[in-house]
Amino acid sequence: MNSPTFAVNTPIAWLNGEYLLESAAALPVTDLGVVGGLAVSEMSRTFAGQIFRLSDHLERLRQSLELVEIALPYSESQICETCTQVVTHNFKVFNTPEVIDSKEIPQELGVLIFVTAGPNPTYMGQAYARQHGPSVGIHTFCLRRQAYQMMYRDGVSLVCPPVQALPAEIVPRTIKSRSRMHWRMGELAARKIDPHAFSILADDDGSLTETAAGNLVIIQDNCAISPPEGQALEGISLKATLEFCHHSGLTVERRKIWPKDLMMAQEAWLTSTPYGMVPVTRFDGHTVGAGPKGPWYRKILHQWSQATGCDLAQWLGSENQTEIES
Repeated sequence: MNSPTFAVNTPIAWLNGEYLLESAAALPVTDLGVVGGLAVSEMSRTFAGQIFRLSDHLERLRQSLELVEIALPYSESQICETCTQVVTHNFKVFNTPEVIDSKEIPQELGVLIFVTAGPNPTYMGQAYARQHGPSVGIHTFCLRRQAYQMMYRDGVSLVCPPVQALPAEIVPRTIKSRSRMHWRMGELAARKIDPHAFSILADDDGSLTETAAGNLVIIQDNCAISPPEGQALEGISLKATLEFCHHSGLTVERRKIWPKDLMMAQEAWLTSTPYGMVPVTRFDGHTVGAGPKGPWYRKILHQWSQATGCDLAQWLGSENQTEIES
């Protein structure tokens, strides 16, 4: 793999072994990732320019690839090194040395890794598809703090629409797939109920699974509860949050969550890579908990800040940490 040698003011990406300008990174229309949505991905993010839990994301990527039988043509160490190169370069593009070395809030990055099944043999022929192999790409984007500040300030609303979660017997939920059609249908159905709510899909037994971009955690009687492994994608931010809950004195339990559990929860949160965790304040038109910043939410958000070296409360809501700890 070559090394990046681009101007410091130009964001870069990496595609199939080559660093290139981000604007030049493109897949052919004959790639199965484009043709059939046959792709898996991982998204991490930076805190102060450092990638958060990249090894956990790479382990989940490996598991996804094994399940869909796509062979990654690069080692984990090569992918890790490439992510670091791309992020180091692009973080400097969007942050001046004055910002990086000061107490100003830096522009943080989302970090994407994707792997597709490669060329469509129907279009390109079996021999070409085998020779080319999977397509692998790494790129970044700027995390927009403004997109999450209202979620943090007011909490988020959830609705459970009449669109069921995709059965795990068809596509295991441990796969982080780029195919989002069923989530599209869920979001469209949710907007007809509440145009400002996110959809959380239920299994055929009525138990709640996850949203399109986040895992659910509820607090009940000093216990942090999240759906059992295999019922939802095992989020890296969920893993971190449950670790912080344990360290803070909460019992952690993985079991099915029913709509009535969410309605009666003392607190409820969504965990996700872009924002870490935000409170859930409404579900199917019912108020959840006593407000957006419950006592356990404040404590766990403080744990997030300690673990990442970033004042997550300030990043999310432009307020200082002392308010969160009070």
